[in-house]
Amino acid sequence: MAATLTVTMAYQAVLSPPGGVWKDNTTPNNGVGDCSFHVAGASILGTRSQPLSFFLFLNTASLITSLSSILPALSGFPLQNKLFLWLVIFSMCSAIATMAVAYILTLEMVFPRLWSESLHVIVPLSLYVWIGVCAFVPVLHTSRFFMWMWNRCPNLVERWQRRWKRNQNPSSA
Repeated sequence: MAATLTVTMAYQAVLSPPGGVWKDNTTPNNGVGDCSFHVAGASILGTRSQPLSFFLFLNTASLITSLSSILPALSGFPLQNKLFLWLVIFSMCSAIATMAVAYILTLEMVFPRLWSESLHVIVPLSLYVWIGVCAFVPVLHTSRFFMWMWNRCPNLVERWQRRWKRNQNPSSA
């Protein structure tokens, strides 16, 4: 359910980009005296702001990682599979982290004066804390996954040794 919400948010952020879209067309030197040019429906910040391309990168990464956690869940992969569960958790943590960074970038683009006055200290600090939490969850699940593999490993080695001995001595079977 969280992945579906993340996909919806990422999709909507492209349809309604930060700062909005131009409502009219303008040609260079349209009688105003400046050389601005824009097309109706184009992103306003896309014509004036460099960070928009990074925002779109983060937004697309969030969309793809969310979709990559939805597809296996809908296709019927068993949730008891530890590797599958680890991959889904990792992709959701990645989606949430990229969405948080895209949000911070949007704050900087849409509210530049407020950003330079007060938000430039508080928001990145909270972002670092959030990324730390998002990084802790996959590390925790990765360690649990390796512990599970370590506990299963002796059984796998014993089975391999028994099969190897049977193949070496087929008459005793």
